[in-house]
Amino acid sequence: MLMEDRIDDRIKLYEHLFYWIYDNIKNSKPCDKLEQLYDELKKLRSTYFPKDKSNVQNFRTTGDGFIKKKSLFLHGEILHWI
Repeated sequence: MLMEDRIDDRIKLYEHLFYWIYDNIKNSKPCDKLEQLYDELKKLRSTYFPKDKSNVQNFRTTGDGFIKKKSLFLHGEILHWI
């Protein structure tokens, strides 16, 4: 279990995690159990981060749409930290 008092809440931990997960599974073999994956992530989030109130996001975007969204997100994070 992670030490929540050591995690800087300004870091968008879950958004980064969800982008990473989606980026790694979007080109994998077709799977009809993605909803089950997101349900399990919701359960694990509440177990390991009980104080966190963020939502698990299922992006459901096409390849090009996801690349644009990921790029905008990463550039926004860079600007936030400048």
